[in-house]
Amino acid sequence: MIGFVRAFVWFRWRVLVNTLHGSRRRDRLERLARIGALVSRVFGAVLMIVPVTALSVLGLVGGIVVGSGTVPAAPVLLALRGMLLGALALLILVPMGRAAHGGATGEVRFLLLPIRRGMLHLVEVVAGLGDPWVAIFIPPQLLFPLGLALAGRGAPAAIAALAGLVHLAVLAAVASTLTFSMQWLFKDRRRAETVTIVAVVALSSLGMVSLFVDDWIGGSAGEPEAGRITVERFNRSLPAWTRVMPSELYGAALGSALERRWGWSAAALLALALEATLLYRASTFAHERALTVPETSRARRRRATGSARALRIPGLSPGAVAVAGAHLRVVLRSVRGKLAVYPVGPMILVSGWALGGIVARKAPLLGAVPLDGHLVLWFGALIAILSLQPVLFNQFAADRGGLTLQLLAPLSERDLVLGKAVASAALIGITLALVLVAAIVLAPHGSPLLWVAALAGCAALSITLVPVATILSVLFPKPADLNRMGKAGNPHGLASFLGFVLTIGLATPAALLGAIGLLFLGPLGALALNLAWALVGGVSAWLLFRGAARLVDARRESLALAAQES
Repeated sequence: MIGFVRAFVWFRWRVLVNTLHGSRRRDRLERLARIGALVSRVFGAVLMIVPVTALSVLGLVGGIVVGSGTVPAAPVLLALRGMLLGALALLILVPMGRAAHGGATGEVRFLLLPIRRGMLHLVEVVAGLGDPWVAIFIPPQLLFPLGLALAGRGAPAAIAALAGLVHLAVLAAVASTLTFSMQWLFKDRRRAETVTIVAVVALSSLGMVSLFVDDWIGGSAGEPEAGRITVERFNRSLPAWTRVMPSELYGAALGSALERRWGWSAAALLALALEATLLYRASTFAHERALTVPETSRARRRRATGSARALRIPGLSPGAVAVAGAHLRVVLRSVRGKLAVYPVGPMILVSGWALGGIVARKAPLLGAVPLDGHLVLWFGALIAILSLQPVLFNQFAADRGGLTLQLLAPLSERDLVLGKAVASAALIGITLALVLVAAIVLAPHGSPLLWVAALAGCAALSITLVPVATILSVLFPKPADLNRMGKAGNPHGLASFLGFVLTIGLATPAALLGAIGLLFLGPLGALALNLAWALVGGVSAWLLFRGAARLVDARRESLALAAQES
């Protein structure tokens, strides 16, 4: 058992190291990009030291002060229960995100090893305790009983240590159950796409739920019967079903032990152990299904349209139009592309409606001030363009094998660059159209000239940003799967960071020119200045596209390798 765990820990370490080395068939720019990714990983690992140290100290000090009687046990146990409840929520979200973010795990190959499936599953569960989102909660659960022992409370310390170990088993079982279940679920591509879209929209809607809950709490806090909230009152207000949650059973075992109610403490421990056993059995079933169920990728059947005619765009060659159409289809048929293009406008509409209602109830004077629709359009456009980063700043590696075919086709570098640019402009246009509809519904009033000026500012930002995004995509291509969320579908870290900074930087002149024109020249002046800035952006974009075409010619081999990587 120990040897298997050590082997799997070494295996995970080697996988991490190998992802940092990459292939030797890379130029200096690609090696520099990989060094940047390594630095970001090391920086993230260093940041983990701070919360681990803080939780460890709090766990040890909490055990000492509770054991010595310096501080009442109820508030400390309430904080501990809250921390473990947060750990449970994190363990529910992270495995779902891992399944949606990454590609195939390759764990089916473990079946070739001379290891029984039961032992393989047990090793996977135990090795999962080393994941950062699980390991961060191990020190406080082990150091809290140590603090109790140092304070002279031996029996409660023993029960606390046993409860901590059982609770860690529950956390490991929860993480493994969800991880293997999501791996099994995501083996069907169409089902995975549907689940990913529903999950992301639902998680995004939680912010709106929190706003309404906060509004409800704030409204009830002013009632005379609200009174002062105490730990006892909070515990009585909890629904009965929360008592079977792992964090509550852990708190009940510790609290009963500190009050010398050994029977209740033993009952809570047994219930916690039963939950760990049931979750482990569920994890075993999900692990079996994840290993044995084959992956399916059911392509959508489309009727052939023999009479279809090629689209013609003035000023573009047929090759550039074909590249634009292919890139649009790749993005709009993928999970990441749909989530980047379509939800921004509706979410702005719902958010504006919810915030407007809350402001009108809590601050009637502020709510009576009419909202300018052109401002909603401008800020909504900025959010929409930022949401398109995964597809804007990785144009030459997101369509994978399709780019390889385009590089082999008789297409010039100019056709490739202009085709990708036209597709990017079309994606921005679709997103901005939805934002415009949301802004008109939320705040339809305002000067028509200001609305046109805001549209001109959005056009200026788009015109200057598209060639910049093309150049960053050429410089930092990263193999991406737009049907996955998170890391697997993200652009390169440097491209994403530079793209964010440049988006804000390019949006600033348009906003300043519009504000200066409105203050000193009126709505017509704001429109004229934004149109002039759009004209300047068009000239600079023409120059940048010529440079991007040269870059494509210089990095053709690197782009082809990035498109072929899996």
